[in-house]
Amino acid sequence: MLMTEGGIWKQLLLFSFPLLIGTLFQQLSNTVDSIAAGNFIDSAGMFRIHAYKRQLSGRIKFGREMDAFRERMTKKERKFR
Repeated sequence: MLMTEGGIWKQLLLFSFPLLIGTLFQQLSNTVDSIAAGNFIDSAGMFRIHAYKRQLSGRIKFGREMDAFRERMTKKERKFR
């Protein structure tokens, strides 16, 4: 189904629901890490953990974007054959 067809609110909710769930799980993971690691390390160590998680998250997002780009390009190539 295309996002340009049908009711906007239904499409918007269907699109945003997985994003919301993913964000909630990410926040839960950060909270659990902070509680668990906070018992054993100081604030500098906490900073390093969160900096690493942000870097890792950025790399994962970049990889997903590259996969999506590659998929679009292969679809265009198939169309021209």
